[in-house]
Amino acid sequence: MGGHLLVPGLLLSLPLTTGWTASNCLVTEGSRLHLVSGFFLTCPWDSSLPFLAACSLVTNPTQALEAVPFVDGLCLGGSTLVLPPDAFSHFLGLRVLGLSPRLTQFLPEALRGLGQLQQLSFICHTSNYLFLPPDAFGNLSSLQYLVFLGPCLDGNSGVWLPPSLQ
Repeated sequence: MGGHLLVPGLLLSLPLTTGWTASNCLVTEGSRLHLVSGFFLTCPWDSSLPFLAACSLVTNPTQALEAVPFVDGLCLGGSTLVLPPDAFSHFLGLRVLGLSPRLTQFLPEALRGLGQLQQLSFICHTSNYLFLPPDAFGNLSSLQYLVFLGPCLDGNSGVWLPPSLQ
């Protein structure tokens, strides 16, 4: 009989996957967001997005994001002090981005390649101010919403808004 046992009428039921982890990130389908919403509290989300990721305790964004598959929405939190150029180069189709780390500086071209980004949120919890280069948002041609929550921009002047927000 080859070591196989068949049992008629046996139904095997596996639980549905609601999310999986990659590095310090939780990735989920937008339709299952309500099941894991406790991990996504710091960012505004649209459950109609196919895939979302929330990354916490990030100290090196380049390293943390290498392990994340393609997503449509991304929330990044942690103790990052500088966001390097091309930080999101693996996410060219990203539509929603929420940043809640202790960012202190965006280097020029940190958001390069995010031409499909529609919503960008900064959530600042402390007086750790964010310093932006004047053209920080220059290539965000599809941006419809730019949100700053908290004391993010003290001391910034001359930051240009993308044409879609002017």
